[in-house]
Amino acid sequence: MSARDDSDVTVRQNTENRTYEAVVGDELVGIVVYERTGPARLALTHAAVEEHHRNRGIGMRLVTDVLDDIRRQGQTITVYCQVVVDYLGKHPEYADLVDSEAPGRVTRTAAGRPSE
Repeated sequence: MSARDDSDVTVRQNTENRTYEAVVGDELVGIVVYERTGPARLALTHAAVEEHHRNRGIGMRLVTDVLDDIRRQGQTITVYCQVVVDYLGKHPEYADLVDSEAPGRVTRTAAGRPSE
C-alpha cells in the first residue's frame, strides 16, 4: 500500500472484544476500543494503528468508519481517546455524535464544534 492509500482496508466491529478493527488482508492493523456506557452510548477509549502501517490514512479511515457506523446505529459517544478528540476537532460534521451529557474529553466551543 502506498502513502494515503486505504483502499485495501476493511473496518469491522468485533462486539465480543468491544473493538472496531482495521484489517488489511488477514492482518489486524488498527483498532478503536470502546465500552458500552448506556443503551445508546459508547465510550471510545483508545485507538491505535500498527507502526508499520502508519501514515497511510488507515487511522483516519478507521475513525471515519467507526463514527459512521455509530451514526447509523443511532448512538452517541463519550470520547476519552485523544486520537478521536483530534479527529473531531478537524471534522465538525461528527459533533452531533458527542453525548452532551457525557462528552468525555470533548468540549463544545461557541460554534458548536468539538474541541479539546
